[in-house]
Amino acid sequence: MRFTIASVVSTARDTRFELLRIVAMFLIVSCHFVAHIDWNLENAGGSTQAIAYTIDQYGGQIGVCIFFILSGYFLINKPFRIQRILRTVLQTLVYAMLMFVISFVVPLVGLFPRPMSIVREIYLSALPVFNGTYWFITSYVFLLLFSPFINTTFHYMSKGDISRMLVLLPFLGIMATFALGPLMWTNLTYAITAYIYGAYIRLYGSTIQIAKRLNMFVEAILIVVSFTVMSIFYYILDIFTDSKQFIQSAHHITGTFPILAILSVSGIFLILHNSGSSRHALRTSPRFSNIFSRPAKYVFGVYLIHENPCIKDTLWNTVSSITPFPQSGIMMISIGVICILILYVLLLFVAFVIDSILVHPLESLMIPALSRYFQ
Repeated sequence: MRFTIASVVSTARDTRFELLRIVAMFLIVSCHFVAHIDWNLENAGGSTQAIAYTIDQYGGQIGVCIFFILSGYFLINKPFRIQRILRTVLQTLVYAMLMFVISFVVPLVGLFPRPMSIVREIYLSALPVFNGTYWFITSYVFLLLFSPFINTTFHYMSKGDISRMLVLLPFLGIMATFALGPLMWTNLTYAITAYIYGAYIRLYGSTIQIAKRLNMFVEAILIVVSFTVMSIFYYILDIFTDSKQFIQSAHHITGTFPILAILSVSGIFLILHNSGSSRHALRTSPRFSNIFSRPAKYVFGVYLIHENPCIKDTLWNTVSSITPFPQSGIMMISIGVICILILYVLLLFVAFVIDSILVHPLESLMIPALSRYFQ
């Protein structure tokens, strides 16, 4: 089975989780659109700036948490397979080198300036996982490397001990924002925490009392409240200090308050877990399932394209140049959603082409040999 983020799922794919992956990457593209579009949203001040930061820091991290929690949910009972890591590293390397070639060729024809020095580009592209060229990929790869140790420890711990760990780990994220001392929260800590939440839901989700009262209406309220809390935080922060200065400081961590995104996504997984996957799978026809399973295979490539540091500035400058400037809040939302959808579809198509022409043939050629070497 070829690897995408979707490969953490069993062979019998549940359409709901396929759709969840598509939505997750849509949220990630949306948060990057808000952060990089030339509408000055994150420097507008007032409520506009607070909401923009919240979409960036909370909305996007819901997408990220879906992938991390999905990994824990499906991998907690599975044996370690080096192929998952090799395919992730190979796919990331192919995309990074391809984006470097594009960034090298485009300036030569005088369209756009180079975003950074060529030496730095080569180093970032040749060792993308090692250099953290994509923070999410580096965290994900090391999460997979740690997963067999996490799984073994998890199965030997009592439910009570795991519950206490689920409280302790997110507290480190809160400390990072407010404490004066050294940070004890990293992107890897973030990934492991979300993974453990997913694993806990898989093993104990049906026994969690609060899950019996949880439904999509309650989940929607939780998301709205979380969004409001973070918006108020950034609004108040901008009154007393400079939000940009906070975001550039050591106290700003990915997601600002990552526990909000982790809890929001955990609620979704609890609902899906307790609704019975087999029942839903039987109701879904293969033709309908393919509508979601096919694009879900390429969402990983969407991330590897639009977050590549060699072409990111050029990409968003191009998007900004062809996107009309909104004259009202309603127009801003309408234009933004339409542009994100169009960009998402285009990136999915490009990812499909790259995976089909380059990634999959290289996987077939290299992964079996590399797997035997590392085993």
